Amino acid sequence: MIVVFDVGNSEITIGIFDGEELVSHWRLTTAAPRTADELAILIRSITGDATGASDAVSGSAICSVVPAITPMLVEACEMVFGRKPVLVDARAKLPVKLDVEEPFTVG
Repeated sequence: MIVVFDVGNSEITIGIFDGEELVSHWRLTTAAPRTADELAILIRSITGDATGASDAVSGSAICSVVPAITPMLVEACEMVFGRKPVLVDARAKLPVKLDVEEPFTVG
């Protein structure tokens, strides 16, 4: 399973995928002043039942257009899942070209 985070200006959408199947999903209000510890507590409490054992999660990924919260979310994922998440942004080597003036603002 992987846990994915889509961080937008208003909401953070969290999804758990088992292979290609979306098993569970939630939405949180994006609140930039949260610490990594606060985010880790939220992530553990939200995903706990859906992921079962802590070793059931093989990784996490974050796509964020809110730079103020991204480092805290990265740290929280490391705390909860024991490894750094994959960051998906305009620098990611994906088969998609963002043909816009400000690619880092595209969600």
